[in-house]
Amino acid sequence: MAKFNTADVAPRRSIKVRNLAGGEAYSQSTKLELVSMLLTSFLNNSFYEKGSDTLKRLVALLEGGNSEFRQFAAKAALYARHEYGMRSITHVVAAEIARLEKGKRWTRPFLSKAVARADDITEILSYYLGTYGKPIPNSMKVGLGNAMSNLNPYRLAKYKGGEGLTMIDAANLLHPPHTEALAALMKGTLKPAETWEVGLTQAGQGAENEEEKAAAKTKVWDSLLSEGKLGYFALLRNLRNLIDQASPEAWDSAMKQLVDPTLIKNSKVLPFRFLSAATAVRGVPGGRAGEALGIINNAVNTAVGNMPELPGRTLVALDVSGSMTWGGDIQANGKYAPSPAEIGALFAAVMSKNKSTDLLSFDRRVVWETLDPDSSVLTNARSINFRGGGTDFRIIFTAAKEEYDRIIILSDMQAWVGGRMPSKEFADYQSRTGAHPWLYAWDLKGYGTTQFHKNRVVSLAGFSEKVFDLISVIEQDRDALISVIEAIPTS
Repeated sequence: MAKFNTADVAPRRSIKVRNLAGGEAYSQSTKLELVSMLLTSFLNNSFYEKGSDTLKRLVALLEGGNSEFRQFAAKAALYARHEYGMRSITHVVAAEIARLEKGKRWTRPFLSKAVARADDITEILSYYLGTYGKPIPNSMKVGLGNAMSNLNPYRLAKYKGGEGLTMIDAANLLHPPHTEALAALMKGTLKPAETWEVGLTQAGQGAENEEEKAAAKTKVWDSLLSEGKLGYFALLRNLRNLIDQASPEAWDSAMKQLVDPTLIKNSKVLPFRFLSAATAVRGVPGGRAGEALGIINNAVNTAVGNMPELPGRTLVALDVSGSMTWGGDIQANGKYAPSPAEIGALFAAVMSKNKSTDLLSFDRRVVWETLDPDSSVLTNARSINFRGGGTDFRIIFTAAKEEYDRIIILSDMQAWVGGRMPSKEFADYQSRTGAHPWLYAWDLKGYGTTQFHKNRVVSLAGFSEKVFDLISVIEQDRDALISVIEAIPTS
């Protein structure tokens, strides 16, 4: 576990610690540790850490910092929510900031900005009330109340809720500024939102048999797709249903929407969502499933296809140890939790499309991977074998014989084989080849430690292709990720 210093605002000097696997490691700066958690954690159980322990570590970081650090944390939460689409962990930060920074003028506008979707309001409130109870901090009442008053009738109706804390409960707690939409919500006269979930639930309720019910659902899908009312993420999630229920015209429309570059960009769907969509339809009989897989492959290539060209030669090293495969399944809350292996393989396959990039996989041994340049990103990602051994970062540098301009390591950063970090092997590699590479430690889990600490070593985190944009500027600004976050206004 990390250690915290109440005076720690500037990044602390990295010190040697033991990681969660029991191996030697360096601590990260508090800012990098925080950002790594925010960009990688869904607060689910992982190989080395329970979701509840990740939550405790996050709260301890916030409690251990001072007001300046917490303002950085607020900016990082906005970045994670709006740029990377992270939800639950940003709700925790919002609620904890309201608790720890009472009376600060910047917290009210921050809490308003923390709401990207209407149900962010009820999620933040639910966490706070479930953890600390009443009274609710005034900054939370004002900030979330202002966000609530900005919701239009459709969004209020869509997310008004059923079980648990509802929008009506939130309005009674927050007392938001009056709007006609809120008044209708409270009176019970708000028109129900015509969402795809409601449409499908109502479809065929009066049907006399399964055939009529199926026809009614087909009609709903046709309407949703022809009128553009099915969001991109909902389209991905419902591909399995569309295979069975969409008409030929609606199916063609769905396939076109899936590869629409504008829809992909505006959706902010993380690349790993395509993996879960492909898993859902793989093995389903019929030609539509095969067509859907091909379209998903094309959509992934579009989603990650704008990776900046990196000058010189690049080595990508993918951790294929046992801890990387933990996850990749449906959680108790019904949501898909990607494994570090899935994320790592996806981005390794993306980067390997560049002809000046070499790829190796490592655990206790190294395998040089040769991926088919004519195959899709998803096909290449699935071809990588996760062998499940221990993790030894030293062998990356003993295996590397060429002079690389950068080395990108995709891992959960939990090494233990050999008991020590790869500092000597990295130095030997540089001496042997004359290379002076940038080394990117891409943390896929956010456990709070790293294996590397040098001037040209950069810690990355996150599941979004936006990381590639950072790589393209980092060699001009080593702390680009931190700099981007610090530039975000909270008010």
